Amino acid sequence: MGVLAKRDAMRAFRATLGLLLAPAASPALADWHAGKVTQLAIGYDGSTITFLNRSNCTCYSPWPGLMCLDRTRATHKEEFAMLLRARATATDINVHIDEGTCRVVALYEVG
Repeated sequence: MGVLAKRDAMRAFRATLGLLLAPAASPALADWHAGKVTQLAIGYDGSTITFLNRSNCTCYSPWPGLMCLDRTRATHKEEFAMLLRARATATDINVHIDEGTCRVVALYEVG
């Protein structure tokens, strides 16, 4: 078997492996959730901002079941402002969260 044939066989193997593992990996990373901001709270630590109920979130242990903004993101202030506006205008939002930490990856207003 020549070098090119081995390289092509390895590419085919990687592609097949990627296709088989992709459905198993994608739900664990992040997912979109839609709704209205009915609750917006700043945690006792003064830096955690929680919103939207979710049964299995534990990003802020005193208030389990709420999604959290990620304070380390460069867009933290803009995301908080968007949540305030969505709450004030009763606008729907879509939130992309990391399923492992329940922290925001991205969000946008609907409409």
